[in-house]
Amino acid sequence: MVDAFEVADHRRDVESYHRMAALDIGIACFGHGAPLRAKAGSPLRAAAP
Repeated sequence: MVDAFEVADHRRDVESYHRMAALDIGIACFGHGAPLRAKAGSPLRAAAP
């Protein structure tokens, strides 16, 4: 059983994050914290590993 915080395939997760960060999105909502309501792609790209 995989723990909720354990990453089964780190390389694949990073690739997925980069694909999402490359999108020119305006709003991003998460399961926790406040949504990014304007130009959400910029902070996602800045946080990319």
